[in-house]
Amino acid sequence: MARNNNELLAKWGNLVNRVLKFAIKHFESRVPDPGSLRPLDEEIIARVEAGVDEVAALYERVKLRDALQATVALATEVNVYLDRAPWFGETIKQDKPAAATTIYTALRCIDTLNRLFAPVLALIYPIPKVVFLPVFLIVYGINDDSKIALIVSIVFFQILVVVRDEAQRLPPDLLASVRSLGAGRRALYWFVYLPASLGSILTAWRVSVGPAVAVLYIAEITV
Repeated sequence: MARNNNELLAKWGNLVNRVLKFAIKHFESRVPDPGSLRPLDEEIIARVEAGVDEVAALYERVKLRDALQATVALATEVNVYLDRAPWFGETIKQDKPAAATTIYTALRCIDTLNRLFAPVLALIYPIPKVVFLPVFLIVYGINDDSKIALIVSIVFFQILVVVRDEAQRLPPDLLASVRSLGAGRRALYWFVYLPASLGSILTAWRVSVGPAVAVLYIAEITV
């Protein structure tokens, strides 16, 4: 389990982090115009899209571990693509269109991989977080830190799922119109994403209060 988690963090997390940071810094948080795709780009897109059917078949046979490993393997291939394609270093200064094509391709692959990882999150989300109390006790010790970590783990998943779904439902035309008025990344967060998600965030907090209090009670009588 620990090995799978570390592999997921190293490959998927690293992929998303470096691509999104690069797009935010050099393309104003927008998906760049790719222009004409190169054979290298078409190859990785075709490979990831073909992997969707493979992973879906594994999920249907309830081979969750194999499905997760296959998805991580696809993320690894996208990382290899980024090592081969022009986008970093001097490329962004000397040939920005080439970097735009690479980032577009990577973002398209990340969007597909995000859908493949979604069932894993959906499976973890309903697990009663109280079962992780022994783990938090080992990590944080027998003190209030373990109880706080347990409660945070409950609230985190509630809000994460809600905010993710609300952000994905925002109309692209709304984001484009706000950007046309000169809004940057911070303005989008404060004046678009946050107001659009605020009602759902408050609802998620309200729903989380009951389980959080119940888990706190269990943690208090257990520790």
